[in-house]
Amino acid sequence: MKTPEITPTAEKIDKLIKRIDAGDIRIPAFQRSFVWKQNQVIELLDSIILNYPIGSILLWHTKKS
Repeated sequence: MKTPEITPTAEKIDKLIKRIDAGDIRIPAFQRSFVWKQNQVIELLDSIILNYPIGSILLWHTKKS
């Protein structure tokens, strides 16, 4: 089995949102359901606005079926 190529990159949140809107990024069926409370979402958005680190988001390319 070929080892996957990992290429860390930084991407601005507005670009990620545009890619989601365009259908370039999709959440797979096996992803867990949304469980955050409203105050948690607000705290995340505050962190993004204040340019605080928010951790990593893992994305990968798949073959189209």
